[in-house]
Amino acid sequence: MTPIWPALPPSNPVSAPDATQMSSTDMRSEQGTDVTRLAVSADLRDSFERLKAELLTDLGPAEIEPYRQLAERRAPELATLANTFGMEWEDLSLEGGVEVTRLWPRGSVAKERSGTIVFLHGGGLIAGCRADGLDVVLEPAAALSVEVWTVEYGLAPSTRFADAVEQCLTAVDAALSAGSGPVVIAGQSAGGGLAAAVTLLDRDRTGGRLAGQLLICPMLHPASDTTSMLQFESDPLWSRISNATAWRAAQGKAEQHTGIGPAGQHERLDALPPTFLDSGSAEVFRDDIVSFASRLWAAGVPTELHVWEGGYHGFDGVEPLAPVSRQSRTARTTWLGRLLSGGIS
Repeated sequence: MTPIWPALPPSNPVSAPDATQMSSTDMRSEQGTDVTRLAVSADLRDSFERLKAELLTDLGPAEIEPYRQLAERRAPELATLANTFGMEWEDLSLEGGVEVTRLWPRGSVAKERSGTIVFLHGGGLIAGCRADGLDVVLEPAAALSVEVWTVEYGLAPSTRFADAVEQCLTAVDAALSAGSGPVVIAGQSAGGGLAAAVTLLDRDRTGGRLAGQLLICPMLHPASDTTSMLQFESDPLWSRISNATAWRAAQGKAEQHTGIGPAGQHERLDALPPTFLDSGSAEVFRDDIVSFASRLWAAGVPTELHVWEGGYHGFDGVEPLAPVSRQSRTARTTWLGRLLSGGIS
């Protein structure tokens, strides 16, 4: 499946280093530590090279709107995805005008389903739609007879991060009320970061109603000085500059915050549901994801972490049939099956 990230002229053009060479140019972090770029897996190298030729990154504020428009043109057809995975579907309008699409295995009834996934798409908080990346959850949902609700949350800068989290929590409320088994929240990239923030907000307001959170290469933290952020700072799929631009657009001024912030900055991670996290080893968010997993373990949260060797950001959505992509998707399905059958608590 083609990623949503479109080709755009960068505000400050920077050529991405050659990720296929393990011995590529060394860089130095702000703390003075040398960092060396890791190689992209041989399974994924052709697709990464193709993306380097097709996509540019390093988005500034002026590129947000054209980036979003091009992303809309690249989005998959929701009906096509539903048919591919044997799903029926309907569009719903929830409280506050939140739009979702509800999908369920064709021919099934609610009492036969093992649970519900509320899915939040990627796009850096500034782009994307409810169909983007949906295949990564429809695949396990079809295998496990799980219902999926995919959410059309508001995008920055017109919608702040805190407001997007509230919209996604509205979808969780509705899914819980629908009663199709336990509810797991899932998200990819920016959607993964939103999902983690929704889980924290639900814990703080209700004590926690979610059965689990499935966080796929999540965008958890606005920090820009981790080793992985420096190693892959100009990658075509998402860069250090694009990340900074997106977080500024989503958060606005400090005084506009409402206490709902990035999950990676949250002080308390206790009393959260079982969590699945994954990342490529060759992507900007790797270190934030690994750090988040360590903090969850320290807080006593059952957590499964996978760092897929040589994976770039969103690799299994770009090259779903590559061996490492199949492994990553199988791991998510296995975890979700264990969770919904009571094997993780």
